[in-house]
Amino acid sequence: MIKNSLFKIKNLAVWLSLLITLIYSCHVLYKNELFTPKYVIAWDVNHYYDYLPAAFILHDLKTMESNDPSVIYWALWLPNGNSVSKTTMGVAFCYAPFFLVANALAEPLGYVKNGFTEPYAWALVFSSIFYLFWGFYFLFKTLKKLGFSDLVTSIVVSVIGLCTNLYWYATFSAPYSHSYSFTAITLFLYLILLWHDNPSVKNSIFVGLTAGLLSLMRPSNAIVALVFIFYNVKKFADIKEKFLFFLKEYKQILIIIVCALLVWVPQLIYWKVVTGSWFFYSYGDDEKFFFNDPKIIEVLFGWRKGWLIYTPAMVFSVVGLFIMPWKRKDFAIGVIVFFVLQIYIISSWWCWWYGGSFGMRPMIDVYGIMAIPFAVFLQWLFENKKLIVKIPILLIFIWLAFRSTFNTYRYYTGAIHYESMSEKAYLYSYWGDKGDEFDNLLKNPDYEGAKLGKR
Repeated sequence: MIKNSLFKIKNLAVWLSLLITLIYSCHVLYKNELFTPKYVIAWDVNHYYDYLPAAFILHDLKTMESNDPSVIYWALWLPNGNSVSKTTMGVAFCYAPFFLVANALAEPLGYVKNGFTEPYAWALVFSSIFYLFWGFYFLFKTLKKLGFSDLVTSIVVSVIGLCTNLYWYATFSAPYSHSYSFTAITLFLYLILLWHDNPSVKNSIFVGLTAGLLSLMRPSNAIVALVFIFYNVKKFADIKEKFLFFLKEYKQILIIIVCALLVWVPQLIYWKVVTGSWFFYSYGDDEKFFFNDPKIIEVLFGWRKGWLIYTPAMVFSVVGLFIMPWKRKDFAIGVIVFFVLQIYIISSWWCWWYGGSFGMRPMIDVYGIMAIPFAVFLQWLFENKKLIVKIPILLIFIWLAFRSTFNTYRYYTGAIHYESMSEKAYLYSYWGDKGDEFDNLLKNPDYEGAKLGKR
């Protein structure tokens, strides 16, 4: 009976994950422009990706400069004559298996083997979809392991997969870092549960390698360690007990730390060879954090990019944070502390709207963690036997899920501007009609002023 039950859970996780990724795949195949190299390997993706063609085709990570005029590397030139990638190489690690296949097949398929032709673009797009399948799979497994019902788990996974800005970054902007971070953090969440059930060498290695990779993708992702540290700390008085537990398992903790650092070794060697320093801040003096002036309200509710304005379905994830101290004490402190710090960090960045993008894209990375309070909210809602409470909230939930999905369509048609939305522009194009006056209602951001703190 137990085996049959586990088999059903596993199958449901697989089929739901397959269904969502199949929808992504159909969308990608339908939109042919998604395979155009100039569309796929552009902007931030260029930064993440440049490591691979430079290493395997140019065989030169110091200058990243090609004689082919159709190939553009986005490396930053240094005073010593070398050039350095602006981003760390974590996402490139995820691209690598797909890149190597594309590199082997490019010439046999009749394409130039330079890293920037169609096979490479196909490889990047489908690498995102491949990893997202595993992200949804482990998210489903995590929620089930935490005791949530099949219904609650399926709704949460489906809403995050289909009704948030993750959908855009799994199709039109697939190779951006967010889907890869989402999967790595979701896997890390699952491994947290496995490790606390059995702090073995094997589990410690997986926790460490995953932590190293997710932080190498985006260094700010490292704060996810707080969820690990505070797991099962149900009140602040339990911190001492958790500390003693870590001391008891100090060998496993050391394995985790060593494995996480090992993932960073190639990056440190790269920086040392190219820049002369083991650590290097590649964003320069004019791109920094303003921790004394976080734009928290703008990040959450601002008309330009507000997370809960453009992905309103996640409102209920925030509501779930307030329910967690009563319904989910094992994760409450860790998730709440993590959420507060995440919002503070991303709202302190000089460009708090994160350039041309759909909604608050840094939040996509942590949807796996925010799925827990989301599930807590739904479980509380379904347990509430008062229809007078349940039905109105359920209708609001359905409406906000629809609005989140519709916003993706609005962004596609240009009815949501990629960086200059205002309250008037938002309301003017609310039903998806851009209209003649839309452009006049936009408010362009001041990038140079933002670098100086005038944000």
